[in-house]
Parts: sequence; structure tokens; C-alpha cells
Amino acid sequence: PSAPLPRTSIAVVVAIGLALSCTASIGPRAAPEEATKGRRRPRRSFQLRSARGQQHPSRLEPVAHAFAPCLRAPVPFSPKARDIDLEQLLRACDDFLALQLAMGGAMAAPARYFEANLRAVRTARDAHRRGRWAGPVTMRALLEAEAASGAHGRGGLLKDPSAAMGLLWIRRSIAFNAALFASVAASAKRDAAAPRRACLAAYAKELEPYHGWTLRRVYRLGLPRGMLPRQAFLARLAASESDADVQAAVEDMRALVAVWTPLLREWRRTFVELDLEDSRRV
Repeated sequence: PSAPLPRTSIAVVVAIGLALSCTASIGPRAAPEEATKGRRRPRRSFQLRSARGQQHPSRLEPVAHAFAPCLRAPVPFSPKARDIDLEQLLRACDDFLALQLAMGGAMAAPARYFEANLRAVRTARDAHRRGRWAGPVTMRALLEAEAASGAHGRGGLLKDPSAAMGLLWIRRSIAFNAALFASVAASAKRDAAAPRRACLAAYAKELEPYHGWTLRRVYRLGLPRGMLPRQAFLARLAASESDADVQAAVEDMRALVAVWTPLLREWRRTFVELDLEDSRRV
């Protein structure tokens, strides 16, 4: 496989893709088999809403399923009291990537950036396995090994590409979506413009502080123009366009945010503890 691209190259690709999404019409809701073609299908080992009798889970539900076991306390193969299972996290990110691609519109171009970061993490993970062991790897173990190799500078100056840089931007992307989903789920049913306002607020909080002038301009133009109205946005995530299934998507959205919140908190804490929180702009 080709080597991961540095941040600057990927940022240019994302900027171009997002700019194109401003003028491209958003097509019909992609069929599940089209959205995940060539990818591992989302696992459905359990249902977060099964106890409430929901019959039509949304596309968000298997993503919440996948992320739920990522944060473990304790982790059997980690000396830490609380750690993140890297293998499970990467599988969950695969499911979330498929969801972003299926959503299309303003989500499609950032999804390619997300995918590139996943490749960078897997490349570093594979190198770590060759040098250490073939067993399970936690996020902390991989980051500590990479830091111990002297790959990064002090004060969070991360090597690019690297596992730390990839995981940093994956976390920021998930944090953006968590803020977006939380705001949309809390909005009124008739508030058609809610996703557009929510994406700008989420961008300002989670991504804009780390973007240079070009990316800020492209995102602020492209995100709101590429977002669907509230009902259509939720229908893209729901099992169908019926009111019941759209409401089920809202509930699954809240459930996913509830799963993400403690995971993101521990994720950031790990980076801060290891002096890997790179705040430079791209």
C-alpha cells in the first residue's frame, strides 16, 4: 500500500472535495449495500435500543454498537486501570467511515481525510506489532512506543504521518460529529435549518482552531451549503423516511453521542498525559 500522505497534502484534497460538494447536488439516499461496497459490513452483535422494543434501527445503531466496547476498565491486556482497545476502535471507525460516505454531501470529503488517518494508524500499528508482539494493542501502548522511539518533538510536535497524528485527527473528527449530532438531536422537529447551524457551531468548537485560513474559508462555505434540512438529514440516517424511523434515528443519535463522550474524554486525556496534543494549524 502507498505511504500515508502528510497533513498538508490531505488538507488540500479535503478542501477541494468540500468545495466541490458546495455546488454538487446531493443524490438520493444510498442503499446500504452501495454505501459499504468493498468494506466490512457493520457488526450487529447487540442492540442498544432492543429493550425499548424498537423494530427499525437506524444506520447509527451499529456504529454505537461498535464504539461501545472501545473504552474498557480494566483492559485485560493493559497495565492501566483504564485504556482504549485500539483494535476495536479501528473496527468502529471503519463502521463510522461507511456511515459518513453513505451520508454524502458535506460529509463525503472529510470522510476521505478520516480514511487516510485510519490508514496511517494501521501502518504504525503493524510496524509496532512486528517489533513487539502479535497480540492486542491498546491506544496508550502504541502511543507510548511511538513516543519512546523519538519520533515526536517536545510540546506535542508530532511526526507526520504517525499513529499519534492520525489518532489526533480521528478524535477531532469524531468530536465534531458528536457536537453536530447532539445539536441536531436536541433541535425542534420543524427547525429545518438546524443541521446547518449545528455543523458551523461544531466546526467552530472542534476543528476551526486547528485549521489555517484556506481550510477555514472552505469549511465555513462548504459545510452549511452541503447540509440537508433536518428531516432529510435524519431520513438519510434512518431505516426509512417514516416518522417513526426518523424518531428512532434521533434516539440512536443520542445513544451514539452518549457512547462517544467518555471515549473522547479518555482519548484526549491520554494525549495530554503523553505530551502529544499537537495544536498547530494545517
